Formats: sequence, C-alpha cells, structure tokens
Amino acid sequence: YSAARNHAMTATKGRPDWGLAHAVLARTYLALGDGPPAEGELKRATAAGFDAARTHQMLAHAYWLEGDTNRAIDEAKRASPRYSAYANRIRARALADQGDFGAAQSLLTGVIARNSRDSAAWSDLGRVRYRNGDLSGATEAAGRATKLDPANLDGMTLAGEIVRSRYGLVAALPWFPAPLPRAASSPAALIEYAAPLGDLGLNREMLTATRPALA
Repeated sequence: YSAARNHAMTATKGRPDWGLAHAVLARTYLALGDGPPAEGELKRATAAGFDAARTHQMLAHAYWLEGDTNRAIDEAKRASPRYSAYANRIRARALADQGDFGAAQSLLTGVIARNSRDSAAWSDLGRVRYRNGDLSGATEAAGRATKLDPANLDGMTLAGEIVRSRYGLVAALPWFPAPLPRAASSPAALIEYAAPLGDLGLNREMLTATRPALA
C-alpha cells in the first residue's frame, strides 16, 4: 500500500491535472486507513475532471475513517449500482459504529447473497459479528474471508483477534505472522500482532513489529 501511494504521489506531482491519478492516490490512502488525505485527493480528482459519480463510495469510506458515520451513510447511498457492494460495506461499518448491528449485518448478508465470493464482505461481516459478541459467527465469517482470499489482511487480523479473545495471547500469535510479509505497510495488522507480544513481555519482538508500523 505504501509503495502504491508513493507511485501515485509521483504521478500527481508529474501531472497535477490528471484526475485519475488523484483518485488512485485517494484509494491508497483509504487502504492505509487515512481518511483526511483521501478526501482531499478525491476533491482534487473531481476538480481535475474525474467523474464525481465514481467517487461517492470512496468519499463515504473517507468520512467513515474520519469518524463521521452519518455523513458516511448519506454519501454511500449516493453511490451508483456499479459500486453498491463497496458502498454497502461502508454503510454497514458506519451502522455498526452507531450500534445498529442488525442493519449492518443485513446489508452485508445482502452483499454476500449477490456475490458469495466477496472476501471483503465476509471479513466485514465477521467484524460486525465479533463486535456484537457473536464469536462463533465471527469465526465462521473470518474463515470464509481468508479462504476466499488468503491475502485479506483484515480477515487474517480478525481471525487472530478472535483466537486471542477465545483462547488467550499465546494461542493467537501463530495467526499474525502469516500475513506479515504482506502487512509490511499495514499498520493495523502489525499493531494487532505487536500488542500480544508486548502483553507477554516479548518486548524485542514487539518493537520489531511496531517499527514498520511507525514508518
């Protein structure tokens, strides 16, 4: 993700009037969980001629990352049918943040009903179930997510969190190293791996995981 962001930055500097480059840069910021710069790049994209109809789901994602759940829900509703799966996933996250787990799960099961191989929707469903205390349902969803896409860092991280909550810190550790080569630029995955290491007193290993997250 960081490498992609750096390439997109180079593109926007070389061609500030290239709307697509700004939109791609926004996507990389969203992948890194950074809402404000993603929002800024999406506005630059549309100002440079990028089709605004293609940005609603991404803007909703940025607003959600910024903690503005109402705005995220409203913006996601404006997304075109082409991007409905992405938009509904963001709506579900925002609804879960507002405590409406039932509506969130309904949206995600609808996405999965239309495409049962949507790994991202499965991991989002697992996260909602986990937050709602449904550990068995969360385990099932996280398992489906990682089976469909072994590179799904959210799904792998969630699986580790579930194991940690059910069986303890030591049992969870084997779940986190697996995605680490792919997670070198995913602070969330690295931090979730580092946290139990620190709790177990494995400070050297903890620092090894947190340094790339800080970078």
